[in-house]
Amino acid sequence: MIKPFGPYTLTAGVLQPVVTGQYPQANVAVFINESPFTLRVDPGTGSYYIISAFTQDKIILGSQYSGMLMVSPVADIMVTGSPPVSVLYVLTASASAELPGMYPAALTRLANIGNTVTTGGSVNSINNQNETPPIDVIFDQPTGYSSPSIHLIDTGEMHLAPKGNASQADALAVIPGGGAGIYAIVQMDNNLINTDGKGKFAVTLLSLLGSATPPTMGNDSSGRIQFKTAAAERALIDALGLKLGGLGGKIQAWSGFVGSATGTYSHNLGTPPNIILCQAKVSGSQTMGWDTPTATTVHITSGAGLSWQGLAILLN
Repeated sequence: MIKPFGPYTLTAGVLQPVVTGQYPQANVAVFINESPFTLRVDPGTGSYYIISAFTQDKIILGSQYSGMLMVSPVADIMVTGSPPVSVLYVLTASASAELPGMYPAALTRLANIGNTVTTGGSVNSINNQNETPPIDVIFDQPTGYSSPSIHLIDTGEMHLAPKGNASQADALAVIPGGGAGIYAIVQMDNNLINTDGKGKFAVTLLSLLGSATPPTMGNDSSGRIQFKTAAAERALIDALGLKLGGLGGKIQAWSGFVGSATGTYSHNLGTPPNIILCQAKVSGSQTMGWDTPTATTVHITSGAGLSWQGLAILLN
């Protein structure tokens, strides 16, 4: 006859009694140690037995044993975080019972099936070669997530998937307009390149590499976008408009219009322009000028009455 006991949840340094008195015909006990602890077993007979971590083994108790087995878990293996499982099962059997299997025998978890593999210290790399893709290199799906939060495949793909639990909040304060939510984000280059998980991309300075003085684009301390070449500002965009290198003001708006003689014309700008540029649109030359700008019109002087085209510009 065979009698099972357990499962018993094990804690390092805490004695775990296994009572077998209800089965007085026990002669053999099998310990299935699904834990990272080494077990010191005291059957009260003056002898002690050692059961290794993640193994199963049997001990001879003697004829018709009916005492209490005292099990002492010892943390000989360094475990980072919580072990995947930490329980003990015990089978007691009579001398005539047949117990299949080999003893001692390593359980599959001893081969890191379901266990945490820690990198750091003396182990600082993952080397995986000659496998047939696609193979998951990293697959992490925390409790409460509807999909893996990190998924790295050996085909070169990396997925940062949306979280499935809104209570798992992201710290998105580094992204203008960002906020806590259920989105995966990317932060790299010493936190200078960021995404907010909602399609927005933030970078302090975008540089086109390939020369000693590459062109760059970025925002300055005032929130303006600058375009530079050879460290010199060539263009600037802010709330007031666009400033091109070499001009004294910023272009806020512009509009084109045409005419064929002297007169008052609509410039289509919607506000009084600062500058009107005019030139003849046909072969020939003429003196041209402008005056009396309003929000809708400007007076154009066409010296020879030739067709012309104009550009109304608003500077801030």
